[in-house]
Amino acid sequence: MTYRLLEHTADVGIEATGADAGATLCEAARGLTHVLTGGGLHDHGRDGRSERAFFVEAPDRESLLVAFLSELLWLLESDGVLWAGGGVRLSDTTDGLRAEAGGNFVRFDPRRHGGGVEVKAVTYHDVRFGPDGEGWVARVILDL
Repeated sequence: MTYRLLEHTADVGIEATGADAGATLCEAARGLTHVLTGGGLHDHGRDGRSERAFFVEAPDRESLLVAFLSELLWLLESDGVLWAGGGVRLSDTTDGLRAEAGGNFVRFDPRRHGGGVEVKAVTYHDVRFGPDGEGWVARVILDL
């Protein structure tokens, strides 16, 4: 399981891999945090950490990836918190897919966590999320 950042004109991409869909979404979230902080979230103890749960639903896998990362962006903008790791479980719904996420969030402090770049949106450009060989892969472009 891992993620890597991809160069893309004036934007940046994330490519994440994992053993299953949930693990791959977690890696994509780590990639988003890397972009937002300029290097990833370093452990600073339990200060400012909180447990949270949320879910997103979408009609297909690619839309679920965009919705999941967009929700993490919204949590940063609205509550000032960053994903610090956790788990994601996917399930089918009558209209598509649901991702239920739970884990640790940390209050974002640019002095402690570094300063990356502002992400305006998670885009559908070149989006991919599905099985790949023995695991899963996700690819998404972030609008900076």
